[in-house]
Amino acid sequence: MTILEEIRRDHERAKALLETIVEGHDNDARLDAFKEFSSLISAHNQAETEILYRAMEKNEESRFIALEGEEEHDVADRLLESLKKSSSKTSDRWLARAKVLKELLEHHVEEEEDEAFDKAEEVFSREELEAMGGKFTARKKELM
Repeated sequence: MTILEEIRRDHERAKALLETIVEGHDNDARLDAFKEFSSLISAHNQAETEILYRAMEKNEESRFIALEGEEEHDVADRLLESLKKSSSKTSDRWLARAKVLKELLEHHVEEEEDEAFDKAEEVFSREELEAMGGKFTARKKELM
């Protein structure tokens, strides 16, 4: 699998987990989904930055897209840390913050899958994307 296919698979899982977190009514299910989401997205963001974005930064055509994606990861990571540190993971404030994270992720995913993936396919060969896919998967596993 290419790194783009691996990332897309993570995006789908993250979106489903966020849906449970924000829209769910069962607090235990919401907290379980948050734990899984937190682990997944932290490892995903770091591995994606290290493997895909660093490679894209080296190419003038894809540099800005990579930098923007990294900034979005940084914002999401800070919001996630805020959610983790909150003492009440069922309060209205916490849920509002989780909804903002969901909206940020949805924006990031849409932009990344449309613009960044297209650009990555232009600047890297299929073989390079497959090699990055293996590195991404291995790195993500280390981080989780």
